[in-house]
Amino acid sequence: MIQPTVQRPRRRESRMRRGSITALTAILLPILLMLSVFSMNVAYMQLTKTELKVATDAAARAGGRAFSEYQDVNSAISFATQTAAQNKVAGDALTLSSSDIQFGWSQRGNNGYGRYEFTEASTAAVEAETADANAIRVWGKRDGSGGNAKIDLLFKGLGEFSTFEPVTSSVSTQVDRDIAMILDRSGSMAQSDINFNDYRTYQWVQHSWWIYTWYSYDQVLDPPEMEASYNTYVSQYNNWRNNSGYASVPDASRWKSLETAVNAFLDVLDNTDQEELISVASFSSSARLDLELQSTYQSVRDLVADIGNGVSSAKRVWGATAIGDGIDTGFPSLISSMGRPYAAKTVLVLTDGHNNSGSNPESVTQDILDDYNATFDAVTVSDGADQSLMEGIAELGGGDHYHADNEAELVTIFEEIANNLPTIITN
Repeated sequence: MIQPTVQRPRRRESRMRRGSITALTAILLPILLMLSVFSMNVAYMQLTKTELKVATDAAARAGGRAFSEYQDVNSAISFATQTAAQNKVAGDALTLSSSDIQFGWSQRGNNGYGRYEFTEASTAAVEAETADANAIRVWGKRDGSGGNAKIDLLFKGLGEFSTFEPVTSSVSTQVDRDIAMILDRSGSMAQSDINFNDYRTYQWVQHSWWIYTWYSYDQVLDPPEMEASYNTYVSQYNNWRNNSGYASVPDASRWKSLETAVNAFLDVLDNTDQEELISVASFSSSARLDLELQSTYQSVRDLVADIGNGVSSAKRVWGATAIGDGIDTGFPSLISSMGRPYAAKTVLVLTDGHNNSGSNPESVTQDILDDYNATFDAVTVSDGADQSLMEGIAELGGGDHYHADNEAELVTIFEEIANNLPTIITN
């Protein structure tokens, strides 16, 4: 019987193969190591570029907000540099020099539908108000200039391959606003917050189902001019009440203080570089839209004066307090055909009381915010205002709540809101 032939392995060839793999590994391992080092350096570079962009954006936003609120170049520079220093890039705080912060004009190209384009203006000219500016550009640099060192790579190479020098910029632009002013014209707005109680004791007297006023006991006021002021107020208040609101509210009333504050608010807007459109809604027992969005403000001034003078049933201080209805009636003006799609939407609500008629203000506000992007600022006057409710509305709307105890504080608040232009990062 023939036995099968058994092939023995070629030991020499096997040893040659093992030697070839070892040689190939020796060649590829350094290449793989270099690729790994390169990948880690690239990832580190991308991370630090992101850190630099975030820090620069934050500085530009802070500087832009300060420039809007304080209308001052030095304040903008201060806030920008402070914010930059609070952000680290590759482990070191970002330092800005004055030359890294520029002011200028930013606007959309392509007839308002293109990208924002920034045109630099002289900082001195902006400070002297001889050049218009609505934007601030911040340069974030880690290129060895301005006290910002170049960034060392994780794994250094030779010469220029041991560091890299990222540079980025960010532009914060103040944008136009469409503003809905929603004003309380309920009967309590005819009352005064002057503290006559420092001079005389009062008793409350109910005159109808909702109106209360006060009369003093027979005591002597001190000083004498306070007595004259009090007597004038009582006379004007009684005239307003006896005419069912078809008469001027007292000179010392909350509505007159509001009229002064609204005029101060419009004076500020008249001097901003942006274009703000204003609508007005007012509420008492119910609400009405008094003015659609306006680009000129005289009609707003006239309306507020007419309401204070009680010229008609639609323009008088009288009735209950329907805050929710006021918001629901005033907001649609911002999304009407007259509203601008790229303008920021601001709702400014003022009241001196509690919601005692109509819909729930917080529910109305939330329904609006579910569908639209808007900022709600709330202002309260007098100790009788529901500050908790208005704080809630401002919190829902991403705005601020302000409270005024007197006319001077109310004017300051309205001026601050007018100056507090929204800013966006446009580059």
